[in-house]
Order: sequence, then C-alpha cells, then structure tokens
Amino acid sequence: VVHGYTNNSIDMLHIARIYNKEMHYNIVLPDLHGHGLTGGNDIQMGWKDRIDVLKWIEMAPKTFGISADSMRIVVHGISMGAATTMCVSGEKTPKYVRCFVEDCGYTSAWDEFKHELHGRYSLPAFPLLYTASWLTKAKYGWSFKEASPLKQVAKCTKPMLFIHGDKDTFVPTWMVYPLYEAKPHPKKLWIAPGSGHAFAYRDHRKEYIKKVEEFVNQYNTLHYCRTSE
Repeated sequence: VVHGYTNNSIDMLHIARIYNKEMHYNIVLPDLHGHGLTGGNDIQMGWKDRIDVLKWIEMAPKTFGISADSMRIVVHGISMGAATTMCVSGEKTPKYVRCFVEDCGYTSAWDEFKHELHGRYSLPAFPLLYTASWLTKAKYGWSFKEASPLKQVAKCTKPMLFIHGDKDTFVPTWMVYPLYEAKPHPKKLWIAPGSGHAFAYRDHRKEYIKKVEEFVNQYNTLHYCRTSE
C-alpha cells in the first residue's frame, strides 16, 4: 500500500502508478485539507493532515481485507505531501508501516513561508509571519514553527528515502540536507540533477522508478520485516 499526498494530483498519480503497475501494490491517495474532495479552504501544511493519514493507516487492514501481520505499507508523498509524510514518520505507527519516501518536502511551515515571503515580496519575517503564525495558532491550534517535518524526522527510526531536485527554488534544495542529517539511520538521499520543484520523476523517470523500487524492496521484503521486528 502507498499513501500519497500532493498539491498536484497528476504528479501523485504518476508515483501511484509505480507502486500499482510496477510493484503490484494496492493504493490509497487521500487528499489533503482544502484539496480535491476534502472539504474546506484551509490548508494545514501537512501538520493536521498527518492525523488523517494515521487514521487511514489504522484503517488499511480492514479496508483491504488483509491481516495486519501480512500487510506492509510504504508512505510516499511529494511537496506538501512529502511534508505530511515526514510529519507522519515522527508519530508512532503500526509495525506494518515499513518505510517512507519523501520528495521535495520542506523543513517547517515557518521556513517555507519565510522563504516565499522574502523571495516573492522581499519582506522580512517580522511582523507579518509572526502575526500569521499567531492567528493560525488561535484558529487552528498549531503554529508555523510547530509544523516541523525537521523535528518529526528526528524521531523516526524507520527507513526513509529523501529525494530533491538540485534546481528547486520553491522548496529550496538546501532544506533536504538538515532533514537528512536529522533523520536517524536507515536513510538514503538522492539529489535529482537539473530538476526543479517536484520534477524529479518527470526529468528522470527511469532512475526515479529504480531508486524507489530498490529502496522499498530493500526494506519492505518479507525477510527484512521478520528480522526487524
């Protein structure tokens, strides 16, 4: 099973095809808050979305009619979906969640908003970002610094593959390095040469598929599952 989340559903469908057609997995593609068939206009930057994904994971055995003992789940996301994936990874997950793949996720909502505020409008973080974070905390119960994939991956002990394009300016490439350093082993990093934001698959289709398959097969085999429990 692969769970995917992204602002661009077309991108995630390409990734879902790898798991379904190439690797013969069942697929679940939940929409994030304010996207697709999920109601509302409020985006939660992957932070509250992690709670929804944890519920999907809990429901998976019953949904697919497969016993938990024989189920092996991969959580894979792109962009905000990658941030969601990393936020999920820091929570307690069932044994049947075996590994994670994150593609071009950000270090925190604060860092991403700060980057965009400066890059698009040449504005400093103070006072606008501080005010917006405070209002989000008051309305939704979380702050921009609290929504931190960086802090979450530091708590993750399950395998994770990090993917990022070296020409990404939307979620700048530098963000993947502190994420990778914070994550305990086992882990692997692939920097896609020449790729902008969320373009690693489009630019390097064969290599992307190979990287994902090799990583997932390494940590999602029946042998690994038995020896790691």
